[in-house]
Amino acid sequence: MSDGHTRGVFREVPLHLVDDPALPSRSDMDDEKMEQLVESIRAIGVTQNVTLIDRGERFEVNAGHRRTIAARRAGLVFLPAMVYPPDHPALRVIQAHENGRREDVNPVDEAFWFAELLERDCAGDIEKLCGLVGEKLHYVDGRLVLLQLDEATRDALRAGTIKIGVARELQRCTDESYRRYYLDCAVRGGASVSLVSAWITDWRNIQDASGPPRPATVAPASEGPRPDPYDPLRCYICGRSDRRIPEQIAVHTSCREAILDELLTGAGAKAGPTP
Repeated sequence: MSDGHTRGVFREVPLHLVDDPALPSRSDMDDEKMEQLVESIRAIGVTQNVTLIDRGERFEVNAGHRRTIAARRAGLVFLPAMVYPPDHPALRVIQAHENGRREDVNPVDEAFWFAELLERDCAGDIEKLCGLVGEKLHYVDGRLVLLQLDEATRDALRAGTIKIGVARELQRCTDESYRRYYLDCAVRGGASVSLVSAWITDWRNIQDASGPPRPATVAPASEGPRPDPYDPLRCYICGRSDRRIPEQIAVHTSCREAILDELLTGAGAKAGPTP
């Protein structure tokens, strides 16, 4: 293979002949950063060549998708690019290197991209994949395991409403109704990994407990504040956590303090100590 073929061929490619990648490395892009890139390209042009795949009469973006989009928005006619023939071994390495240094690549998108490379270019050899993308085994494994997430959890992770650690903890819950409930609580409250882990531990303890759930009794007011960490299955009224998923209702803090807390205090005094 000649050096020129190895390095690719530089060309000024008409933008109207350039197609988006068949497998984008991410599904969305930050609008503010994109506008900054567009303004930069309008002022000084594309300073870093994109990588294109020669598809005959047209070209496909291999690396530099954001720059290609920004160049279109900036009104450029030609795009500076290194062009490679299809299936050239350098293409995957170039794409992996470029995306590997992007801190804002969505982990779910990256997981699907790794899986595609693992099947198509690495024959299922994960160590070969690690070498291809330039990442350590624990990083690649951590991304691929995200493919096992249920759709709702995966969508929340892709949207950025939960973190990777929270998503992994949620997947430990095998009961879909509980998992969806915990997911909703995590999204609403911005729960930490340790907090979600505590929820899942409580859930497992509930599943392992023998016999029917204990009947709810009102906790006496003398017991003081309810324990932390917050348990989304703990009923605010009786203070207990059991197999029943509580119904979520909206209550003003002022209404709870002025009405509900006062009623619970009175009910607790009448009920007396819990046997």
